[in-house]
Amino acid sequence: MMDKETLIQRYFEGSLSEEEKLMLSDLLETDREFKEQFEFEKDLRAAITDGERASNKEKLRQFEGAGQPGKEPRIYWKRTWALAASVALLIGAGWLILLNRTGTTDQLYATYFEKYPNTEYSITRGDSEDTSIKRKAFEAYEAEDFDNAIQFFRQMDITAEAYIPFYLAQAYMGAEDWEEAEDLLRPISDGNSEYASEALWYLALVELRQDEESLAGKTLKQLIARGDYKKNEAVDLLEQLAHSPEE
Repeated sequence: MMDKETLIQRYFEGSLSEEEKLMLSDLLETDREFKEQFEFEKDLRAAITDGERASNKEKLRQFEGAGQPGKEPRIYWKRTWALAASVALLIGAGWLILLNRTGTTDQLYATYFEKYPNTEYSITRGDSEDTSIKRKAFEAYEAEDFDNAIQFFRQMDITAEAYIPFYLAQAYMGAEDWEEAEDLLRPISDGNSEYASEALWYLALVELRQDEESLAGKTLKQLIARGDYKKNEAVDLLEQLAHSPEE
């Protein structure tokens, strides 16, 4: 008898025989876990297909497409099912980050979180003439002095530039003030800001950190549908949440 994961894979490849189609239909009616996995992969593939239609943003090409010199992509192993293989074929990425299940939202957050780089202000070391609040804010941010970063960003007009509320939210995340971070990220993710997709990713992480797995899953699906930032990581994290053990 064909194993279940192969059956699902062959379904999405359109290569099931009539006998296998009957087997699939029977499992969907009698095996709750199999049906949940099947529906999850079906929804995920639909989201990825929609996301492929979105154009990539210039910022993504600069900061993700080129990669980080000297830093190899991390590769992890998954525990069950062959979902990652079929998803990788769909998105054509050639590399899908696969994570070991960690079992807690705190550990998942720690695995996926990386502070957003400073792409707004080039800090020249030894430039003593620039004493602007903007410089002080980004100096503190880069030094991970998040309390002072919050203080300086708060002294700026939060509505003047799109980057200010986004980096302020980053500073709050660094300070582990999840509620303040969420209050800033949510309207950014819902609007037309150049940081909207980035805000979705970090909003999902904030929701995850607050044990709101259901909300985080919905946010990740929105990000995958956009398809222009952290899609591979979002796909994998969504799968992690779908298979996370019940408390």
